[in-house]
Amino acid sequence: MFLLSSDSLKQQLANSLTVAVLLSGAATSAASAQSVLPSVETKADESGEVVSADQEAATELLSEPKSSQSSEVESAGSIPSASEIAPELGDDVMVYPHEIDGRQAATLYVKDIPVLTFIGTEIHTLSNRNDAIALATADPVAELQSGSATAGDILDEASENDPVLRATNLGRQLSDGQIDASTLSVRWHEETDGYIVTLADEDLIALDSRTVLADTTEDAAEDALQVTNRLRRLLGGAEPVSEIEGLPEPEPVVEAAPAQTVAIVSSNVGGASWYGPGFHGRTSANGEIFNQYALTAAHRTLPFGTRVLVTNLYNGRQVTVRINDRGPYAGNRIIDLSAAAAAEIGLIDSGVGTVQLDVLAY
Repeated sequence: MFLLSSDSLKQQLANSLTVAVLLSGAATSAASAQSVLPSVETKADESGEVVSADQEAATELLSEPKSSQSSEVESAGSIPSASEIAPELGDDVMVYPHEIDGRQAATLYVKDIPVLTFIGTEIHTLSNRNDAIALATADPVAELQSGSATAGDILDEASENDPVLRATNLGRQLSDGQIDASTLSVRWHEETDGYIVTLADEDLIALDSRTVLADTTEDAAEDALQVTNRLRRLLGGAEPVSEIEGLPEPEPVVEAAPAQTVAIVSSNVGGASWYGPGFHGRTSANGEIFNQYALTAAHRTLPFGTRVLVTNLYNGRQVTVRINDRGPYAGNRIIDLSAAAAAEIGLIDSGVGTVQLDVLAY
């Protein structure tokens, strides 16, 4: 861990195993650099051992002086202090490396308030920072002299995948001191279906699965507003924004049509039977051809075309039929259903049953 705002968080840096893993490669890389650089000009060091000028330059480049407050950190593995890693960050900005479900992560704090968490690769892989330094020092022709590519230049390509570097890069911008907090806003990015925080109409940071609100609300739009408003408040006391620029209007909600209510003209209870096979294809009383597969029925007096709701009182099943025939004329039955209507209410097997008839208004 490294920080710039308090000694107590620097102490946490020394105790962070994660950062030790991320940065321990720096010390090894320094030794590697000494072993591969060609000896052009030599001189004796303070112990009398002969070293080359290039080796001495590499050692100085990769072994920056530690602050007087970092002696305990040095003993834990010579981890650079916060001021050495990111000297551009101000006192109000801190980057805290940590782990999330086995993945490297770093949270950016502004005035001790967590704002953004950057998520990277698996924690057990070397950080891109160490990989880049190791790559540079392992090349026999690599030059670490003045005018050559520096470690910072090499890291530019890898920074996209290193959460610590990504957080630090944003922290540098926020530490500029020239930021007008009132120009911070958030917009909808149609191509990615995501959100981008902007500064003076220039893209500042895109919010996605690897860059999230430190204490996410699980609502992407709400997270985007909170990130923006925290930065506005912490960097300049600007009033919060309530809208996301360019956010498409939500699709209109289509309400289901209200259930249609039908008035019941009259009701009565009686026996029901059914008919079909022997009458299928014959002419019904109203002149149409009887179809046993249609939902129709015969009644003694109801006008043709009347709709009747038939309820089997034994099982509660219902069917609506249209009167198109006359009958029944046997027993005390009050309606004779088509085969299809009888099947709907479970009357086929029993042949007859007690039903309630509700004559409908339409």
